[in-house]
Amino acid sequence: MYPEFRGQVNIQPAMDWPFVINLGNSIVSVSFLAMPYCMKQCGILLGSLLLAASAMLGRVACDLLLKAAQANRKRTYEHLALSTFGAPGKLLVELCISALLLFGGCVAYLVVIGDVVPDLVATIFGWESTWSLRAAVLVILAFTVAFPLSLMKNIESLHGTSTASFFFYISFAVLMLFFASSNLSSGSWASDTVMWDASGIFRSIPIFSLSFTCQT
Repeated sequence: MYPEFRGQVNIQPAMDWPFVINLGNSIVSVSFLAMPYCMKQCGILLGSLLLAASAMLGRVACDLLLKAAQANRKRTYEHLALSTFGAPGKLLVELCISALLLFGGCVAYLVVIGDVVPDLVATIFGWESTWSLRAAVLVILAFTVAFPLSLMKNIESLHGTSTASFFFYISFAVLMLFFASSNLSSGSWASDTVMWDASGIFRSIPIFSLSFTCQT
């Protein structure tokens, strides 16, 4: 966080860590798992360039938001919109946050869970992976995990869940590198790797953009 902005909002350095964890988990989240799909659609080189451009634009957007919040002495995105655009702007921002980011993020999480967890459950218990099992897993996890977490009033209390998510992402990356190490060392992947495919840009840009949007 910028030093001049820290002085405006009176956030103590010792209290930054939970917010950093929550924000980092919000940025990474499902987009981390979708990166292989984007690289496959655009190619390694083009996908890397789009990812870097999205990160840069996200950095600039956060910079502008922080400076605007400092200039207007506002601590929330909604109150900044109220100060800048008035009541209609604040209402539009709240609708966009609720309808697009929150609902869209929930749908993205459920899609990933529906694609991964039912097969895992079926493998562990020796069941057949069916649409009924997928529906049951989605309903159970939505009402026992996602719904209770969404009722928390203080977002700082979510840092434990965010920390666990970070460990999952790190473990996932380490496992992927471990299982792919033989192919990486042999060089057999080079002939099958696409470096540049412009036809996949429009399928990947939304995912790249969301990955660095700081959804919270």
